[in-house]
Amino acid sequence: MNNPYLFMFLGYPGSGKTYFAKQLAEKMNIARFNADATRVAAMGTIEKARDFDQKTGLLNSIVFGVIDYATVQVLETGNSVIGDYQHNARIFRAKREALAHRHGAKAVVVWLKTPRNIAVQRGAARDELLDQRQHSLEKMEALVDKYMNLIEVPGSDELVIEIDGTLSFEQQYESFMLQLQAL
Repeated sequence: MNNPYLFMFLGYPGSGKTYFAKQLAEKMNIARFNADATRVAAMGTIEKARDFDQKTGLLNSIVFGVIDYATVQVLETGNSVIGDYQHNARIFRAKREALAHRHGAKAVVVWLKTPRNIAVQRGAARDELLDQRQHSLEKMEALVDKYMNLIEVPGSDELVIEIDGTLSFEQQYESFMLQLQAL
């Protein structure tokens, strides 16, 4: 890659954002920042993070401030960044697009498209890790529905790569590279 990229992930919980982002980061040697893992790193445990947020309401502003700072540091070295968290709102993506452009990078939305039922099942069945949460089936249904309604479809002014969340990583990567080359 000649210019660095800021890859912004779009999709609801269970769509495969972290699955794809982790492997993409490793395959392409790209820095990956995950909001869930950053919350745990900042607070020690997810429980402490939730408690802090309930008391202050400041957790997300702190977490995304840290991620933005780290993103700038990586982009300024000429390297690409994967933002492994939801970029569902256009205003949120526009802020990161501006950050990318200020630092000589291209902002690209990576949209993981996965059927609702598969996302719900994944979220209920997956292991709880630093960079992903496990939820009951009922909680996953509510989360997927909530985030499905929050997704603002990218506009024609955005660079977008669409990934089928049901495919293997190898198939996703092949599609990703073809679409990236076409941008």
